[in-house]
Amino acid sequence: MQLRHLFISTLAALPFGTLAEGNSPWLPIPGQVSLGLNHTEQSGYSDYIGSTELPLTAITGGAASKFRRATTTLRLDYGLSDAVSFDASIGFAKVRVGAADNDSGRTDNTLGLRWRVLDEFENPAVPTLTLRAAAILKGNYDGARLAGLGNDANGFEVAVVGGKKITSTFALGAEIGVQSRSSNAPNATFYGLNARYRFASQWSASLGYGSKKR
Repeated sequence: MQLRHLFISTLAALPFGTLAEGNSPWLPIPGQVSLGLNHTEQSGYSDYIGSTELPLTAITGGAASKFRRATTTLRLDYGLSDAVSFDASIGFAKVRVGAADNDSGRTDNTLGLRWRVLDEFENPAVPTLTLRAAAILKGNYDGARLAGLGNDANGFEVAVVGGKKITSTFALGAEIGVQSRSSNAPNATFYGLNARYRFASQWSASLGYGSKKR
């Protein structure tokens, strides 16, 4: 399934501490907690039957040609050291596949660690670059349904996250990574591009685009 999505969020958090729907290369300072609330709208036109990807029109006999997914996620970030942080997320999603199927429930949770390997504040000639690894814990949904909220399997993901602070209030970021699941669930690749504007000392807004394919 290939998901293309637009995400937007407003965060009460540290400046550039978290980006919408995805991960930030900028870490919270040691001992500090950052919270973010993200909302994502996604859509797609195909799904898998076994290992074969088919258009939704073929799977549903014409009852639906497109599915839509809305996800709201609460994310916590905590600074463990100057270059390492911990993050955890929990979310709720609703999937609609036309007249064919609809479902809602708690999505997969993630527990992750980020390690910053390049810091633009130490060397302005380079972007900030961070590596991330995370465990994926499946949510309370039925993945066998056409409107399943996920792959119905635990797993892990690794990603490379980069970003650059353009001005004191505006920053750009990007992420690319892979996911691996248990129970013969297909692996996935994903990427995201985003921009963030800080309009007050503790408030900012993010806008971005991403794609995920398995």
